[in-house]
Amino acid sequence: MPKYGDVQTDFKDSCGTTFPDNNILKIGGGAPWKHAYEAADKAGFQIVGGGGQTVSAAGGWLQGGGLSALSRNHGLGVDNVVKFDLILANGTEVSVDKCSQPDLFWALRGGGGGTYGIVLAAYYRMHPKQPVVRLYAEVKSADTSKWGAVGSAGKKMGDLWLQESPNLDKRWGGYWSGTLFLLTFQGSRAEADQTFLNKWEQVKDTFTENEREVLITSVEEKDSYWESVGKGATTDPTGAEDFPIAARLVPRDWVIANPDKARELMDKARLHGSFNYVLGGAINEVAVEDTAVHPAMRKAVWNIIGGDPTLVNYTRTVLPNSITGACYNHASQTEPDWHEAFWSSNLGKLEQIKKSVDPDNRFNCYHCVGYTGPDETSTRTNTTTPYCKPDDSSCWPTEDDWDALGATLGGSTAKGGDGNAAVRVASAFLAILPIALCAHIAV
Repeated sequence: MPKYGDVQTDFKDSCGTTFPDNNILKIGGGAPWKHAYEAADKAGFQIVGGGGQTVSAAGGWLQGGGLSALSRNHGLGVDNVVKFDLILANGTEVSVDKCSQPDLFWALRGGGGGTYGIVLAAYYRMHPKQPVVRLYAEVKSADTSKWGAVGSAGKKMGDLWLQESPNLDKRWGGYWSGTLFLLTFQGSRAEADQTFLNKWEQVKDTFTENEREVLITSVEEKDSYWESVGKGATTDPTGAEDFPIAARLVPRDWVIANPDKARELMDKARLHGSFNYVLGGAINEVAVEDTAVHPAMRKAVWNIIGGDPTLVNYTRTVLPNSITGACYNHASQTEPDWHEAFWSSNLGKLEQIKKSVDPDNRFNCYHCVGYTGPDETSTRTNTTTPYCKPDDSSCWPTEDDWDALGATLGGSTAKGGDGNAAVRVASAFLAILPIALCAHIAV
């Protein structure tokens, strides 16, 4: 399949619309993001894309929403695509946009990939290159005697994030966890300092000597986002069979109205391992009805992504489908009530569009609109770890548990080595390991 990669400076859609800067990149259905980034960079632009550079630029990432580290400044992938070329189930080749088969164009922007047709190409808005400031800050240690400092430093980072993330300048984007900031700012260093870095420095000043020992941090200035991620020098392989994840969208209004519950959610995410996106900004500036992504995406401030079933169960309990939903780009293959979790009020319209373009359900893909077939119930090989109920405090590791585990594994009883605490925290730590190893997938 051709990969194209050509820049169209005179693009008009079938409505006759041109676009700001009017530089549109035509991306072939077989092109990975690495090639799309390279084409945009060569033309002097940047593009909203996935972190995993082997991921298809016009496939499921885009059609499932297209969440990116640049989305807070430039929107989701579906907010940047202006046209699709595709083959329908009856063999017809069509081009769709806002004025040509607008319902199908709407469905392709967030209604999930692989079910409406075979996408041959996507036409994608690019944006002028901007200098970036990249913050990396992480507290970690392989020394179990220092895990208490990791936990206390992580709580300070969490307090800052709870306060700042709901109103963060939209030029900031990227990833975070209970012990990590991996954030990118599009603009000058002075602006980055003013909007977040100065506040981070103030928090760092409160770190104890022990907390400073477990902190690794750096601030880098680069000419572009593509340069800040090494221009494709390294990336993660696509797919990880033994790395099940699930995602939950956390509403901004819920965080502001329920700071104690939000703080508890952050603590659970920290203790049980997570790797999360900061949302909002330009994502929330697009009207809910404009695309087929879950309406909750347009009102969310965090996307919590975790692999440990205890955390997954907790987030679904405190944030049920009646409040929010799941991010399709990072969805669980065992998501219960997945129709509602993935599309909510958009489902009915998506099903109608699916029937109109593929009445025989030729494109039948797992957990896509129109899917028929068996559902996966579980892919976990370790079924001994119990699910914790949100109100069962005895099941959750605590701050003291981290100290107790260090004492237990270190052979010391100075801090009261507790075997049960060790089991709880060891389970959490084992859950963190695959998250850490795959932390930069971010597709």
